[in-house]
Amino acid sequence: AGRLQVDGDALVMAWTRHNPDDATQAGTFRNRVRVTSGGLHVETEVVPDDGSPAVAIATTRAVRR
Repeated sequence: AGRLQVDGDALVMAWTRHNPDDATQAGTFRNRVRVTSGGLHVETEVVPDDGSPAVAIATTRAVRR
């Protein structure tokens, strides 16, 4: 199950995903979606739930042409 909330001008979708190779390992995925003057702006963050400092972040922009 995931969580959906509004945070200021962003729609935030978050969920926990278990590692398919090791069910004892999990991470939290979080997408922050904003509509800007430049189009749709999506930030994706993945953080392991084991407390390690590793974080994966991606930013995507989509513009209708």
